[in-house]
Amino acid sequence: MGGDDGPADKAAAAMPRKKKTSIRFTKARMIYKIDSFLSTKKGQTIMLVGFGLFLMVVSGLFFSLLGEGVHIEGAAETDVGIEQGSGSLKDATSETTLEPTHAGLHGASLSVADETPAPTLDTNETSKDETATAEEGKAEGQAEEHASVITSIWECWLFISDPGAQGEQVEWNKRIFAAAVSIIGLFYFFVILGFVVDSIRDKMEDLKKGRSNVVERDHSLLLGWSDKAVSFVKQLCLANESEGGGVVVVLTEMDKEAVEAELESQLEPSDYHGTKVVVRSGSPLIISDLKKVSAHTARSITILATSIDADKSDAACLRIILGLRGLFKLQGHVVAEVRDIDNEPLVHLVGGSDVETLVSHDIIGRLILLSARSPGLSRVYNSLLGFDGDEFYCKTWPEVVGVAFKDLLPRFPNAAPIGLKTSHGKIVIKPAMDYKIAEGDEIIVLAEDNDTYKAETDPVLVPPVTTTHPILPL
Repeated sequence: MGGDDGPADKAAAAMPRKKKTSIRFTKARMIYKIDSFLSTKKGQTIMLVGFGLFLMVVSGLFFSLLGEGVHIEGAAETDVGIEQGSGSLKDATSETTLEPTHAGLHGASLSVADETPAPTLDTNETSKDETATAEEGKAEGQAEEHASVITSIWECWLFISDPGAQGEQVEWNKRIFAAAVSIIGLFYFFVILGFVVDSIRDKMEDLKKGRSNVVERDHSLLLGWSDKAVSFVKQLCLANESEGGGVVVVLTEMDKEAVEAELESQLEPSDYHGTKVVVRSGSPLIISDLKKVSAHTARSITILATSIDADKSDAACLRIILGLRGLFKLQGHVVAEVRDIDNEPLVHLVGGSDVETLVSHDIIGRLILLSARSPGLSRVYNSLLGFDGDEFYCKTWPEVVGVAFKDLLPRFPNAAPIGLKTSHGKIVIKPAMDYKIAEGDEIIVLAEDNDTYKAETDPVLVPPVTTTHPILPL
């Protein structure tokens, strides 16, 4: 029984171990927080500024406590020579001033001394004057001590920032202290110089790699990069020509330099038509990268399929749409390229009415099939499906609400109406001639540009062409 330890003894033996473990953990936790703080630029800046202030104040206080030391020979001789020269100059001046009046003042001083009685001094007034003089001397001493501390701190700052300032010290102890502070100051400024150089290099690297923010509004945003991207950018530049140019922002996981090199090799400077193309490196799947390119203020967002695998590409497209709709209040509409037609309903379900899908493989296959069956049709597609020449436009016109489709042609003298998009989203090409345009219907026209046509309130009547001509007499 005596050899067995009870529960109380075991608990008492475990307490020191727990205390040591807790202390060890607290110490490691503190070191971890300090390392985490110093690993950031903010922490490094605060550390450097704090060390500089600490070094200046502490060295200044220590410098103010240094007493008189051994004068340096060259500096001491110079000071003695200056003092002797000034003393001899004062003696010569006083002798020159007093010699002419010495004889006359001697007699006057004797007569005055004989006639004037010796003044009597009051003891109380004398003690008061001595007390006031002592207090004034004490106050002046405190002021001089305060001024000497500030002066010492300022001199130490000069030692840190300018090593040549130590040459003004004429005592060996102060000069040695100034040399030590200057050496520490040299290392301190070396660290600051390296910090500044690293910061500038990081900033230049961010600009070079396209990691800076884009602050734009009503721009066209392209998410992803594929073999269709260059043609897409070229068509956007043509579309912005009538507006005097615009901004096209590209967000891709490729390097900014590679994308810019591809654009430079395939597009001439005249192909931009005043449009500025901005490239940023990043992933469209990351919300911070979408914020970096101002996705919420873009006029239009186009999502390109970047993977050969259809399911993988459509899954990435779906994630991008979820990020855009879930975290942003979009200003413009979204057009997404889908690889597999079976995934189109899911993208429509997630995107809603703000997202339009385009199954690229299906559409390209249709165009190839129609062009093969009708020779020359490919040229028609090439003329219509682009911004070079006439193209399709779709827009609502309140002026033609209630007008029959057959009466639209006189109201659009600079465009050719070919169909409409109903308020329910259905596309109807060449509807019934007696169909009345309802509110919310969009008129599909073929025009040169979006600003070259408009709906006229009064129809422009074209006189009919007569085919009969009067017979002239012979």
